[in-house]
Amino acid sequence: MKTSQETIFVAAGEKIEIFNRRFSSVPMSYKFSAKPIGTQILSGRLEIHSKQMVFSSPVKTIDLKPDNTVSASLWDTFMTIYVIAGCDMEITVPKRDATALKRILVLVAVLLSVAAAMLMLS
Repeated sequence: MKTSQETIFVAAGEKIEIFNRRFSSVPMSYKFSAKPIGTQILSGRLEIHSKQMVFSSPVKTIDLKPDNTVSASLWDTFMTIYVIAGCDMEITVPKRDATALKRILVLVAVLLSVAAAMLMLS
């Protein structure tokens, strides 16, 4: 199965948001790749801002690599990942799949229907 991807062009010195997680306690990994444009050497940083419901964690700053993975744990309810480009580059991120969201909405609709039917029968 081929995953669709999105490519974002970033100029040197620019700071862009790559991923933004809100109100989620599902552990997951965010993956993306970075590639310099032209003959430049890849340089830049990742800034990871996370918050556990009420308490903020210190901002993590790590060097940008060609292939990057940032893991969000059960406690990272809010997380924003930024790239600060040290050179002109392109960032490739997987497009979000709406299939999972559709399945959840169908499940919620079915559960609400069952609950309504049970209320009418009682």
